[in-house]
Amino acid sequence: MKEIETTPEGFKGERPELRRAREKALIFLSYSDYTEKRMREKLTASGFSDSVIEEVIFYLNERGYINESKFLRSFCAYCIEKKRYGKRKLLAAINEKGFSRECVEEELENILSDFDFIEICKTQIEKAKKADLSDKAARE
Repeated sequence: MKEIETTPEGFKGERPELRRAREKALIFLSYSDYTEKRMREKLTASGFSDSVIEEVIFYLNERGYINESKFLRSFCAYCIEKKRYGKRKLLAAINEKGFSRECVEEELENILSDFDFIEICKTQIEKAKKADLSDKAARE
């Protein structure tokens, strides 16, 4: 679990709904990174009003708790290095996560240039050659 301050000074004397929404958002962020879109979805599903959600998103952005560029970089590295995604599957995963179009347009080309997809593909082919393809799961 990440270390995130869950009771900042700004909470004293605020509307109860705003305080609960901020605390909820900080709890979400203590477990995982979120895009603005996903955080809005989580807070909406928790029953908070749109005006409160906007204030919370502003608060999180102002303090750097939501940093889509940093999150996009780490998400791409994870998908490419650990899951061995190619460019198409990576783009689909990025869209599914809800990264903003501006962030993706600014950062993606630089991120993709950091990885050698041909080498990754060679590694996967070599791994497949060594696998026992009589097993259905291995073939897939």
